[in-house]
Amino acid sequence: MKRKYKIFRAYDSVDCGLACVKMISAYYGKKFSLSFLNEQVILTKDGISLLNLKHLSEKTGFNSLAVKVTEKALYNSCPLPCILHWNHDHFVVLYEIQEEQRKKQSDGSKTYKYLIGDPALGLTYINQEDFARCWKTEEKGFVLLLEPTEAFLNREEEKPLSQTYYSLLKNYIFSFKKYILQILLGIFASSFIALSFPVLTQLMVDEGVASKNRSIIFLIILSQALFFAGNFCFEIIRDWLLLHINSRINFHIISDFIRKLFSLPVSFFDSKKMGDFSQRLDDYGRIERFLTGTLLNSTFSFINLLVFSILFFYYDMLIFFCYFILCVVGIAWVMFFQKKRRHIDHINFNNRRANLETIYDIILGMREIRLNYGESKKLNEWAKIQKDYFEICNRSLALEQKQHAGYRLINRIQTIIITSIAIYAVINGQITVGSLLGISYVLGQTNGSMDQIIELIKTSQDASLSLERLTEIHQKPDEDAHLPREQSGIPRGVISIKNLFYQYEGPESPYILKDITIDIPEGKTTAIVGTSGSGKTTLLKLLLKFYPPTSGNIFIDDHNLQDIRSPEWRANCGVVMQDGYIFNSTVADNIHLSEQQPDYSRLKYSLKVANLESFIEGLPSKELTRIGADGNGISGGQKQRILIARAVYKNPAYLFFDEATSNLDATNENSIMNNLSGFFNEKTVIIIAHRLSTVKNADQIIVLDQGEVKEIGNHNSLIAQQGIYYHLVRNQLELAV
Repeated sequence: MKRKYKIFRAYDSVDCGLACVKMISAYYGKKFSLSFLNEQVILTKDGISLLNLKHLSEKTGFNSLAVKVTEKALYNSCPLPCILHWNHDHFVVLYEIQEEQRKKQSDGSKTYKYLIGDPALGLTYINQEDFARCWKTEEKGFVLLLEPTEAFLNREEEKPLSQTYYSLLKNYIFSFKKYILQILLGIFASSFIALSFPVLTQLMVDEGVASKNRSIIFLIILSQALFFAGNFCFEIIRDWLLLHINSRINFHIISDFIRKLFSLPVSFFDSKKMGDFSQRLDDYGRIERFLTGTLLNSTFSFINLLVFSILFFYYDMLIFFCYFILCVVGIAWVMFFQKKRRHIDHINFNNRRANLETIYDIILGMREIRLNYGESKKLNEWAKIQKDYFEICNRSLALEQKQHAGYRLINRIQTIIITSIAIYAVINGQITVGSLLGISYVLGQTNGSMDQIIELIKTSQDASLSLERLTEIHQKPDEDAHLPREQSGIPRGVISIKNLFYQYEGPESPYILKDITIDIPEGKTTAIVGTSGSGKTTLLKLLLKFYPPTSGNIFIDDHNLQDIRSPEWRANCGVVMQDGYIFNSTVADNIHLSEQQPDYSRLKYSLKVANLESFIEGLPSKELTRIGADGNGISGGQKQRILIARAVYKNPAYLFFDEATSNLDATNENSIMNNLSGFFNEKTVIIIAHRLSTVKNADQIIVLDQGEVKEIGNHNSLIAQQGIYYHLVRNQLELAV
């Protein structure tokens, strides 16, 4: 069973569907990475829908059918393996259904057990009652049936990822090879010094004490003192080098992670939760501790072990073989538990992530919880997750105790056997008393070295799991990977949108934008209006290259927007989004976001345009006053004005305003719109708004309804048509125009 059925874990909470397709592909003999599968489909923070999972499996090479069936039909008619929709928010693979011979239901009918491949929990059998509770809704459950096609069987597999893992690790190790070589030289020197101690102890007892030769005893003690001093110096130097490497590697690891996040498409962040990123940072901590702590210390221990094993062989061959065999037994005992440790670590990862997400949710939503008396409900939700976390921690602790206790027992038996052999050898005159003391010293040193190597075995698996999860992010293609790095400049001209369609979740999902064909004139103001959910903000996000169109094109003066590098394009765009973010910094820093040092004349101008001057004057440190993350401590209107000032400060060629004044009072809005009218000169401006005062003076107004362009014109012409725009205005003013 274990060879036949593969289990692959989901790296993130939204990857369970991808992991299921990966498992079934492996069942039929093909291996695909989660990164590859992720590129074939669009994920959201809620994961992947059953229809999109069907589409993904077809792109991979399967014939697929999504059906809702009874448990009896699942047993009698559905080919296995198949994918099940589980607990309303998860996917698992059903590998087998087995009849339980000794159990019958109350009505005498047969009972079954089910072999499930769960991306979160691994390969496990569950009983019929639990299966029905997790899968069925109103006596039926959703199933995705898969059958490999000839195209799937002839498809080439991906290159194994082990080389990628090694490349990622190699970057961090070889960046500091000079320091690591110095540490290794120190380790060799320390091992040589450590080798001298048992030899000197033997000489002191056999040659000095036995013959009562004080000169030899003094000379040996002096040698030991000098060797000890040298070893002490080596350890100090090694610790300083380790501290230096540790801080540098930690900086490089985190900075590489942040740089990679900056280079990923904005759509990537729509499929991730805060807990996913927090856990990735924990993974980096694991790798850092492994590289700078366990790995180097274990290298020292391994060299010591080799050196001292030679001494065992020199003292007595039987002692050497006993030591070697029991070391192998100890390592085998530890390795026996590693697969279970890996399984528990995956579950622990998911539980920690869920725990973090729940805590973030509670903290960020504290006001709403308190206002709606939701404390008890949220506390119970957290307590349930914490209970699962506590249970898996107990399992982890129990496994750790078994692993550790077994190894310590083997280690103690090893010590007793070797000491007994050495004592009998002394009694029989095969070795001297000095040799016995030397063997005792070596045994004590090798026990410490073996402990370090055992720790390496444990932590290397943890680091390997973390490295897999991090490699998944580093493998993601950069946002503009297909474009040349150097471009001649950003074109200026008419924005032409031709036959544009867009879906958020793949070909089975509804179209958000349908056959949009419009021209946005250069140097003019265009307003886009429509009811909520008509696709206005989505169109804006496509213009900002947050997402690529499903079909159709956007041109900037006959240049396809998809051929323009995103950073250069956005550098020429001033944007105010509905959910714009205010950073935990000063007002000035939040405005001159794209520059290290502000241009104070532009800063003053942007404050004036955004009508922030009186607000700034009332702050204790003026524009250098610190404001909280996401505008904590300021009103919604003040936050919007800071976002407007940020867009004005850039002085871009293109401006995109999405409900930029929705939180402002009428006085502030009129003042800001008057200020902006001069700033808009010779700029291409796109405004999304519901308020008449914001859009009525636009050169062009585009009316969207259910993702389609219904009307185009200016305020007067659209009012005269008495169409959708007319009714939007009339409803807002509550009178006939």
